[in-house]
Amino acid sequence: MRPPDTLDITALREALQRSHQGLEALAPLLPRLSAVVERAPHPFLGWLNATEWLQVARIHTMHHLHIIDELLGA
Repeated sequence: MRPPDTLDITALREALQRSHQGLEALAPLLPRLSAVVERAPHPFLGWLNATEWLQVARIHTMHHLHIIDELLGA
């Protein structure tokens, strides 16, 4: 998947700000994460608990940030 030829930097900054606010709202819940026993299915990794989902999200985000770095360097 590739971004469009032109990007609206203002819209991107707004989306980033919304994401940041959402993460800040979740921060107080992190100490309780390991106590969650329920699991939810991942299409490729199977059933994951909340801590595992957070790890997958981090890895996935880092993957996308790496792609962005590569695109900016190209």
